[in-house]
Amino acid sequence: MIPTTDRLDQGLIVSVQAPQGSPMRDPQVIAAMAEASLRCGAVGVRLESPEHIGAVRRRCPDALIIGLWKCTFPDSSVYITPGWREIQTVWSAGADVIAIDATARPRPERQELEDLIQRARVELRAPLMAYVDSVENGLRAA
Repeated sequence: MIPTTDRLDQGLIVSVQAPQGSPMRDPQVIAAMAEASLRCGAVGVRLESPEHIGAVRRRCPDALIIGLWKCTFPDSSVYITPGWREIQTVWSAGADVIAIDATARPRPERQELEDLIQRARVELRAPLMAYVDSVENGLRAA
């Protein structure tokens, strides 16, 4: 559920993540940390991986979840929700907003950012959040 603009303007979205190899990188641990953040006043959480998104959605069904999936590919340096499969998976896991890399760097399998944005809007009706590295790329993503 996306909160009102007034609530977002005055609120904090907490990034609840743990790197690969960390003992904290467990869906139940991430879900507990997300719940603690929300109970302490966060208006939403930013989560990485379908497993963590799903765990938080089950534990905190009304939470605003910004979801992403960090994936690496040999043909691209883009790793934040880089392609259509990752977008679909993050959405299916329970994200309210999908965070994607919106830089001009080449994407895996030669996917085009414009096509991914269009498909997310039309096929999923999903709100997107763009990670950009310039004003030009921000405008292009918008």
